[in-house]
Amino acid sequence: MNQIKRAFRGRRPAGVLAGLVLGAAVAFTAQSAQALVIEGDYSVNVHNQGLGLRVETSDIFNHNFTLDLDLNVPQTVQLFRIWTNEPRVDIDDLFARPASVDWVFSSPPGSVNSTGATDGAYGFLTHYGEITWNNPTLITFDNSAELQITLTNRRFNEGLFGLREGYAHGANVHATFLLIKEGTVAVPEPATLALLGLGLLGLGLGVRASRQRCDPLS
Repeated sequence: MNQIKRAFRGRRPAGVLAGLVLGAAVAFTAQSAQALVIEGDYSVNVHNQGLGLRVETSDIFNHNFTLDLDLNVPQTVQLFRIWTNEPRVDIDDLFARPASVDWVFSSPPGSVNSTGATDGAYGFLTHYGEITWNNPTLITFDNSAELQITLTNRRFNEGLFGLREGYAHGANVHATFLLIKEGTVAVPEPATLALLGLGLLGLGLGVRASRQRCDPLS
């Protein structure tokens, strides 16, 4: 009976160490499965020549951006500014012209287009430009992760009896990123694997020492 107790005591530290290491590895993997780091770039395309409301844009958000997204936690950024230099809304400005934001992701790889339109409109004594989007845009990456992108509809350069033209009277368009599926479970980092191996090695040494104490011939 004493030999069994001694063997159990000899095995406990290694077992506890291995359990802690295994638990840390499992926790790391579970945490990785709930988040995704996304790297990418974008370009804005709008109507700026010919008939129709001619608009200009200026990018605000960084190109070659990185987003660290948690599952089902939205992240919103100011994407670009839009304005017109026209002094009023004419008849041809009432017809919608295509607009888009083209997304190219490098990690995980993938691409998608957010599509919409710009036009001019009349209100009560007012003129204004507007941009509207076919929201939301959904992309499925190669690792099965799914990202939803939503852009804000905005009025810009609104003024009495005409447009208040120029950049200063424009509006900022926002983009909201929402990770709705985390995709493939991430593999633990090399440091985590090394720690796991160390724990298993300690477990093996502890068992070996316990067996030697239990063997009367050793």
